[in-house]
Amino acid sequence: MIAKIVQADGTVLVDLGATWNINLEEMTVYPLGDGRVTRTLRIFIEGTETVQQAAHGALTDALDAAAEYHNDKASYDPIYLLWGTNNESGKYGLIWDYALVGETGLWNESLEWPVSRWKLAITHDVDFEETADSSVTDHNISVEGGTVDLGATVSGGNRNGRITNVFFDPDGSTFVKKLWAGIKPARADGYANFNPVIDINSGAPLEASTTEQTGYTEVSFSGGAGETMAARTEVTLNDHAGAVNIKEYYGRYKVLLRYRFGSTAATTVGVRLSPGWNVPTIGQISGDFLNIVYLTSENPAAWRYVSLGEVQFPPQRGLMQATLLNFFSLVLWAERIEGTASLQAAKYILVPAEHNVFTERQTTYDPTVYQYVRTTPEGDVQGYVGGAPVLETLLPTAQDWAYPYDGGLLVMAAEAAGGVETAGLFATITFTIRKRWQGYRL
Repeated sequence: MIAKIVQADGTVLVDLGATWNINLEEMTVYPLGDGRVTRTLRIFIEGTETVQQAAHGALTDALDAAAEYHNDKASYDPIYLLWGTNNESGKYGLIWDYALVGETGLWNESLEWPVSRWKLAITHDVDFEETADSSVTDHNISVEGGTVDLGATVSGGNRNGRITNVFFDPDGSTFVKKLWAGIKPARADGYANFNPVIDINSGAPLEASTTEQTGYTEVSFSGGAGETMAARTEVTLNDHAGAVNIKEYYGRYKVLLRYRFGSTAATTVGVRLSPGWNVPTIGQISGDFLNIVYLTSENPAAWRYVSLGEVQFPPQRGLMQATLLNFFSLVLWAERIEGTASLQAAKYILVPAEHNVFTERQTTYDPTVYQYVRTTPEGDVQGYVGGAPVLETLLPTAQDWAYPYDGGLLVMAAEAAGGVETAGLFATITFTIRKRWQGYRL
């Protein structure tokens, strides 16, 4: 068996399976209900007093190192239980706490030297993770719903993996100010034909002041519904995907609107999204409204992204038949509060929301450096800009930022300081995970 206390780089601090004897028949594992378990072992060692003291000292030093990490993560490295039985390959479980209690001293069969017997209780993560990273690197990814297929390379495990690092390297001198990233799980229907970029022009205007132009739909707020809050344009999944493998769109998404104003005149517009249905012979059926988002014009006018909220495709499990999902629709409502500029709406970007992260940079110096998001062993999501030295820290907004064990598709969107159109491409994206397991694993 494998039973070691190790550092993150694999350095062995204590080899319990070699230095100590472990009575596996008396091992207990108690779940704590917070993603951790307490594993209790009866261990013993025989030898001279010097041998036993050295072994005990090495064990307590290793366990104390685990406590030091949780008290001061900036100065110490995480400590893991490396565990494997029945010819398994060893896996890492982050150590959170421990208790080491001495029991009655014994003598060996020849009565030549005493035997030390102890109870060791280690609290560690219930999910064990691989001892080495798996990674994917891709190049020239679009900032407008670009995708990277992660599943073919790093799928595996039976628990969602830890995303140790993801590096976003901009193209040339681009300053990426806002960045959205989400992972769509593969699930049974996969994502081979999933397209996260929905052209609003593939749908249809709903009132007279809204017209389709080359590359976008324009809401003029003159005539028709005027300036009041009204349904302006609608697109169904059938308009977008044409009933091809429509089940691949099951899931939850943050819906980004790519928009700009038609002029630089000082203008404020309110927009909101209404997911609903457009069923033949019945017509358009509005669903719940998402929160209103207020947009203001700028000079010069530039294409921007705004998050309209999260939408479940479809909203109810009983409506998951592909024929019904075809009629699922996104209706854009808009009002003009002040000013004279029109609103130009080009695309929706579906960024998966189940495993999602968003970052926003506040400064613009050295725009050529990459930004990256890392996840610590205990699940803290941290963001940085630059390498050595770190030039800037980010405060990511994360939602279950983890890698689906059955594979996933990474969807990207980004906006530069000068707008979406100046963001270019991601020259390189490097995505690194530690696959995780629970129960028997090889």
